[in-house]
Amino acid sequence: MADLGSWAVSNIPVWMMTDVALPTRPTSWHVKLHLGAPSAAGTANAAVETTRQAADFGATGLTNAADTTWTNVSTTETYSHISIWDNATVGNCLWQGALTASVSVTAGDTFTIAAGDIDVAVS
Repeated sequence: MADLGSWAVSNIPVWMMTDVALPTRPTSWHVKLHLGAPSAAGTANAAVETTRQAADFGATGLTNAADTTWTNVSTTETYSHISIWDNATVGNCLWQGALTASVSVTAGDTFTIAAGDIDVAVS
């Protein structure tokens, strides 16, 4: 996953090139599921399964250090993308991108993104 969300795209250059201070660094990260590309704002193609699950990026901050799991998903659908937010229900979309492969789930299934499978980078 290498695409910054619109919040980061708007704020990082200002922080790097001016004296304007960024808001405090996020202290929690939450993953939202999508059925297609989420857009830079993270709002397009949202999955019906709306729960954003907490993600642990450990000491390195670049790869999820633990599994991120949705239990008893609400709807039969196919996930193809995720977005990463700084809040469980509102907040800013920080990153967004495609899963390595789309995954079909059936209502009631558990869906897990394994530790080490979410990588954030800027390219």
